[in-house]
Parts: sequence; C-alpha cells; structure tokens
Amino acid sequence: MRHFCYTEQFGFGNVRFPHGCIERLERLDLEAGSFDVNVSNCVVILSTDREAVLRGIHRLQKEGGEFYFSDVYAGRRVPKAMRTDPVLCGECLRQVAPGKAATREL
Repeated sequence: MRHFCYTEQFGFGNVRFPHGCIERLERLDLEAGSFDVNVSNCVVILSTDREAVLRGIHRLQKEGGEFYFSDVYAGRRVPKAMRTDPVLCGECLRQVAPGKAATREL
C-alpha cells in the first residue's frame, strides 16, 4: 500500500493507516488508550454516525491525548440548496451541524 512508503520515507515508524470503517473503529486491531493524537480532516463531519466516530476516538485516546479536527461547522442552519450541492459536498459542507449541535457532539 502507498502509505507504507511514506512512513518509511519520512522516518515515522509509529504511524499506521489501517483500512476500515471510521464508524466501527472497535473492529480494527487498535489498542484502547493507545493514541496520543487523533486528527480529522473532514472525516467526522462526513460520517453517517458522528457519535460512533467520537466514541471510538475517545476509546482509543490516551489519558491527556489530543484530538484535532478541521471539519466544517456552522453557527446557523445551512440552506438545503447548499447542503445538497455536489460541489459543496466535496468541500465538507454536506452534513454540516449547527454550531450548538456540534458542540454537544464534541
């Protein structure tokens, strides 16, 4: 797989890129409490089950670990025309949660 050449090329032997379903992290061979850092680059917001993703991240995270995300959240409801636009879907706007709902999820 392509990611292996990057881990070797840049010298990061402690990085893995397992293939699986983000909503079902418990099905992957990942040790609970073993992650220092989790990063989401428009992964959580596009998930069909954000709560399951966040539970999985929480289970995997070490005590004092960090979760970084660059997902798009809005401070108000996004009009339907924007939510259903195929171009904006690719820009992580398809399932944007209003700001307060996003805060509750996180």
